[in-house]
Amino acid sequence: MAVDGTVLAERAVSACCGTGCLGTFDVTIPYQLDRATHGWVTVYDLSAKDGSRENVSSYPVTLTPGG
Repeated sequence: MAVDGTVLAERAVSACCGTGCLGTFDVTIPYQLDRATHGWVTVYDLSAKDGSRENVSSYPVTLTPGG
């Protein structure tokens, strides 16, 4: 997400070991910007009960043109 709140991309990603364990993942998220800006990568699980977001974490990043 860009600093102005614009969502640049969304992807569903699963860890390599499935559910119930800690695993790794690798994903490429293409985006287009005219200039560098600050933003966030936000990750979360979807609740099996109602599909709502849970375990939400956001990480600050610097987004650069040509991403």
